[in-house]
Amino acid sequence: MIKLFLQNKHSIAYKLLKIVFTIYFSLTFVITLSHMAIEYKATKSRIQHELFSLEKSFKEAITTAMWELNNEQLYAIAKGVSKLPVVKGIDIVNAKDELQMSLGKTLVASNKSDLFFHQFEIHREFNNKVVFLGWVRFYSDSSVIIDQIKLGFFLIALNALIKSVLLTVLFLWAFRKYLFTPLNSLTQQVEKVNLDNVFDVHIDTVDENNELKLLENGFNHMLKHIEHDRNKLDERHKIQMAELNQLVIKRTVKLDDAINELNKIAFSDPLTQIKNRRSFFEVGHTILSVAKRERKAVSLLMMDIDFFKKINDSYGHHIGDEVLIDFTRKIACQLRESDLFARIGGEEFAIILSNTDSAGAQQLAEKICKIISLSTFNSGEVSLSYTVSIGVAQWRDEDTKISALLNRADQALYQAKNNGRNKVQTA
Repeated sequence: MIKLFLQNKHSIAYKLLKIVFTIYFSLTFVITLSHMAIEYKATKSRIQHELFSLEKSFKEAITTAMWELNNEQLYAIAKGVSKLPVVKGIDIVNAKDELQMSLGKTLVASNKSDLFFHQFEIHREFNNKVVFLGWVRFYSDSSVIIDQIKLGFFLIALNALIKSVLLTVLFLWAFRKYLFTPLNSLTQQVEKVNLDNVFDVHIDTVDENNELKLLENGFNHMLKHIEHDRNKLDERHKIQMAELNQLVIKRTVKLDDAINELNKIAFSDPLTQIKNRRSFFEVGHTILSVAKRERKAVSLLMMDIDFFKKINDSYGHHIGDEVLIDFTRKIACQLRESDLFARIGGEEFAIILSNTDSAGAQQLAEKICKIISLSTFNSGEVSLSYTVSIGVAQWRDEDTKISALLNRADQALYQAKNNGRNKVQTA
């Protein structure tokens, strides 16, 4: 029976059991790891204290050996310290910051991140002066910690495993008795119900007065009303179908309006309300095709507001947005209806000028530069001036795509910026 519910991954019992076990095992795993981490840190702290205690035990002997330049005695001391269980290495450095002696796994020989150490300085009083002889560093690593706590780790893991097994058995027993068995009986009775004939159907499988009993009573009550409601539903269905037909007609009209609005949004920049990059390429391609067929000149202006990032950083992006709108309005009133004006990205704008050669395009670009540089943007307490750099390019017969014209204009724009900005450069 339990297997039947577990095989149905969409059943409430399966999901509930999965949630319970997931929460329990997750908490058990986290608590066990936390316990291990606390044990690890406590052991490491104890070992560090033992390293500190070694200073008191060997400092005087090391001081004497370093003062007397007795390397044999110093080596014997270092070798003896390095054999201690908590010590993995020792460094002795003289006052000239030169390595005098190194034994075991030390930072001088290895850069392993699991090493930790205790360091102390060696001084000797001579002629009422304190002479600095050098410093000593005792090393230990995580392997020492693990050796001391691996039994504790094993007991912690074993304890968690035993608890998990016992609680799993208890969970399954409780679920089987109070959920799986009664829910299975209720499910079997519900599956036998024939909705075409519900007059004499009555479900009675749950003995205890619990949530499942309430569900059973509710289901029986629902069966009594099904037939009565079925006739009403038929009548309402006819009325609703008529209303639905009228609603479909109205919604179709609204849908057409929405599609038109979406098309407008898809081809317009939401901030400046001029053409966006997608519209620029689609409409621009048509303009260039007509111009090529009629052998008329077409030019393109590539514009970029100078130091626009500085405006955003200094005044905020909302002021930057207002500057873009202000720039768009000032440019739009200088253009013809046949010109294609679009925002193609960030502070970059482009204009396709129909029936206009590069000389005419450069004249318009210089006019735009002058208008922008001489004007002032005002918004509340913010008042600022800005400039624009423009690259100009004319359509060539060998150009096969609008991107070729745009690239030349973009290169010219790059030269204009290199020439000091607030400039016009023709490709």
